[in-house]
Amino acid sequence: MGLKDMNLLRVLLYGPRLCGKTTFASALLNEFGGNDSGWITVKLVGTDVLQDPISVITEAFDGIDQYGVKGLLIDDIDELFVNLRSSVAAIPLLLEKLEDQKTLQLIVATASNPELLTLRELEAFTDVMPMLYPDEKERLEILKLYVRGCHLHDSVDLEQIAKDTNLWSGGELRQLISCLKIGENLIGSDTLVPCIEQINEHIHVEKRSKRMQELLTFTKEHGNVSSIRQDVLSRYALLLTAKGNASSIESSLINDAVQLHPNIKTLLNRMDDALKRDDYSGVLHSSASIFETLAKEVVGVSSVQDQTLKSFFQRYRKDSRLPDTVLDFIIEIYDSRNRTPLAGHGSTIKPSISRDVAITLAEMTKAFVRIEYLAHANESK
Repeated sequence: MGLKDMNLLRVLLYGPRLCGKTTFASALLNEFGGNDSGWITVKLVGTDVLQDPISVITEAFDGIDQYGVKGLLIDDIDELFVNLRSSVAAIPLLLEKLEDQKTLQLIVATASNPELLTLRELEAFTDVMPMLYPDEKERLEILKLYVRGCHLHDSVDLEQIAKDTNLWSGGELRQLISCLKIGENLIGSDTLVPCIEQINEHIHVEKRSKRMQELLTFTKEHGNVSSIRQDVLSRYALLLTAKGNASSIESSLINDAVQLHPNIKTLLNRMDDALKRDDYSGVLHSSASIFETLAKEVVGVSSVQDQTLKSFFQRYRKDSRLPDTVLDFIIEIYDSRNRTPLAGHGSTIKPSISRDVAITLAEMTKAFVRIEYLAHANESK
């Protein structure tokens, strides 16, 4: 079956950096276009959108419609969505444009941290597919591709290199071959070993293994191309099993042995319970309490324990490792708790929070807590 016969309208490719997501995305767009002389592909650059989100998104898609663009590539869409969180209207507008297919036939986006996307954002893609660190068989095929046309020295054993480069990305394998090349030749093992050791210095296998476990769990829960999902989970079954049965909120927010504060765990569970009960004001209330507790833990001084988040927010802004746009969003959520019926005060007015907004808020809260913890953990190493 050719690509044109497949239902590939909006594709999300996710996985670690240097694993070929953008290269594959470009190839997919080119293949999908085939020999169609009217096929036009454009790339939406996230940093351009952030300058003036509403205007840029509107103008970009107006241009797509005007010129009959059929293919669209968006790199690092996870970062784009996170950076747009502070603009209330930007994300709904972008999602609407992505799903409004006037001339577009194929949209391909890439993400290194797909877990930062909300369920609503994930639902915008018809195909959610992983591109992970290659296994041994795939590494061998990649190596053969990179040495094509070169004279292979007898002492260079590609099969052994494939075995010795566990959890290497395709980009790092290419770097290794480039290191070994002299003109059209590959020099012998006397240089091979130092090259592997040099690249290995920048590869932390334990961290990559843990990251692979997280991405495999994400694939298990959100991968929606059944054949690819089954193949990936089968090939990496041992790695996925090594993670054990941890499936709680705490385990999903832990990385590198970072432990959540017990009060934050309690509030996260409370937020999820409120969502299950369709208590959307309760979701907002829990989210604001989570951010206030997180801020007090980050600041870490006793004098703020009895204060409101608003009163010491500038101190938290100084100590936090979150981007300013995210911090602006956090204080906006905290302020909205006091304005929303049943979120901060009793009221006879019916709350107007929708389920979609509550789901988005819950997912963003978890993501921002995770990022804050990870940033401080990495800084302390």
